[in-house]
Amino acid sequence: MEESVLVRDIVALFVERKLRMIVVTDVNGRACGAVHDSQLLREIQDLAHGGLRLGWTSAAGQPASFIMRSVTTIPETVPLREAVTSMATAHQRQLLVVDEQGFPIGLLVDVDALHALHAHN
Repeated sequence: MEESVLVRDIVALFVERKLRMIVVTDVNGRACGAVHDSQLLREIQDLAHGGLRLGWTSAAGQPASFIMRSVTTIPETVPLREAVTSMATAHQRQLLVVDEQGFPIGLLVDVDALHALHAHN
């Protein structure tokens, strides 16, 4: 999803497609961040309790870049064992896999990676 897409449209995608994370890309299609469902849930919870961290009513009309967070990427050519080590060292539960041009092609999740490593042993 391009970084200029509005937050309210991102919320609709999370709901309609039951997504957990949306990768935000620049105008060239390269990954520049991500929005996680947990971020939106926290904002909704804060709104319900009267405390606005982002100011949800104004955030809804902002671009995705307003709420995205940085995302850790890893080239698709990195061996799985090395990717898992990088994930553990960085205290990450997932890594965004990118091709040689930096375009997102997948998501490596810690549990899935560990299962794959175990299956190969």
